[in-house]
Amino acid sequence: LEYLLTRCKSLRVLRLYSLEVLRIDAPFIEELIVDQLENFSNEQTVLESLHRFTNLRILKCGKNGIQSHMVDRVVESCPLLETVKVNENGLTPHDIEKLFLGCTNLRRILKKNGEVLIGRSEIELPTYWEESSEQCYVLSIKFL
Repeated sequence: LEYLLTRCKSLRVLRLYSLEVLRIDAPFIEELIVDQLENFSNEQTVLESLHRFTNLRILKCGKNGIQSHMVDRVVESCPLLETVKVNENGLTPHDIEKLFLGCTNLRRILKKNGEVLIGRSEIELPTYWEESSEQCYVLSIKFL
């Protein structure tokens, strides 16, 4: 993988079954899809490698997506995210707020069942969360 990443600078999308810990940066990758994230080892490997993808726009990890304990690392490593897949059962409204505050370009949060949480308006007014389930979150985000 590292050999390919050093030679394929035009590569924009990377889809892998699992990810090895990377020792090189891959700033040209804009979309990362890691299918296997269901065990602790693969999850830790992805979290350790996220900071290598400095221009990541789309992150989809595992069939369940990211969970609460992964949010801080995602925000720290991927501030340019526009779309992220999450495990909605494993996130709190505070986690969602953290994602939006830390990833200022974030526009779509994909739930593990394929539904989309509609969030941040283009004019950055208070954000109203809508989802197809009966539960609805309302977040007020103050920008300084």
